[in-house]
Amino acid sequence: MRVRRDEWPPVTIVVAALNEAALMPGKLRELAALAYPGPAPRIVVVDGGSSDGTPAIVAARAALDPRIALVETTLANKIAQLNTALARARAPWVLVTDVDARLPGDALERLMRAARADDRVAVVGTTAMPRRPYPLDAWHWRLSNALRRLEQRCIDEMHICEAAYGGAGRGNLYTGRGQIERDDLGRRAAQLLA
Repeated sequence: MRVRRDEWPPVTIVVAALNEAALMPGKLRELAALAYPGPAPRIVVVDGGSSDGTPAIVAARAALDPRIALVETTLANKIAQLNTALARARAPWVLVTDVDARLPGDALERLMRAARADDRVAVVGTTAMPRRPYPLDAWHWRLSNALRRLEQRCIDEMHICEAAYGGAGRGNLYTGRGQIERDDLGRRAAQLLA
């Protein structure tokens, strides 16, 4: 779907979850309140077999807000959950975020403004640092953020990047060498990084 620069494209927001009952109500409120001048984004929560009531929380909110959809699986694997959600996403852009990530109210609009600035852009994102991370998590995010900054300096055209803490990407990423279908993304990423 080609969108003129003066239009705001549809976006699907994807959240993978496993035993996130304590954080899910706040995350759903946050996502529902995101400012966006385009069509209201669809919010897809993929639950990986939670045992703490997470699916019931999402289902109750979905009953009140038609933008929210719950997909229940037994896949306690974030990548498998994201692939499940991507297979259901119909919007040309997908925002992937974690339950424990906090997005400012204008995050979606800012990300999509950056994406709309250049038709060659396929992925936009930001650095991340969770609140009160465990020491190993803090190390992971410092390293991950440093690598993102290095990529920005070294690569003219970003091919593939992780955007788990609030980034958006085209449903089919264009690399200049042809379309990458969603199912081929992992294999292609491995080829690019080999």
